[in-house]
Amino acid sequence: MERIYEVLADMQVRDEQLPKSIQNAIDDLDSKIIEVGKSYDELEAQGKSEDEIREELEDLDEQLEDYEDNIIENIERWYATQGNEPQYNNGGYVQQNKEKKKGGGMLLFGVFALVLTLGAVNVLKNK
Repeated sequence: MERIYEVLADMQVRDEQLPKSIQNAIDDLDSKIIEVGKSYDELEAQGKSEDEIREELEDLDEQLEDYEDNIIENIERWYATQGNEPQYNNGGYVQQNKEKKKGGGMLLFGVFALVLTLGAVNVLKNK
């Protein structure tokens, strides 16, 4: 999701300016990330180790990255149809995007951070 908002910031576009179909896809991605978080909780409740959980969720992480890439491509196409030049920050976005792709797992890390935060809130709430 972070990459989507970086692209929108580079284009100086707010998400509410996007077509409904792209907004719905972003919301769908957000829901899928939450589902991965729930899957993480379920696997953790089953007593699986951190490595086992990462291994099981790796495919989901790749699917979410592909979905995010697809959304970014749709945003770029829409932006170009608005009469705008699809180059942002003198091509800096393109290089940044490739570097982030190599780093894979950032989305999974974000999900883990979200789950750990929610877990901590839940533990504190139950005390």
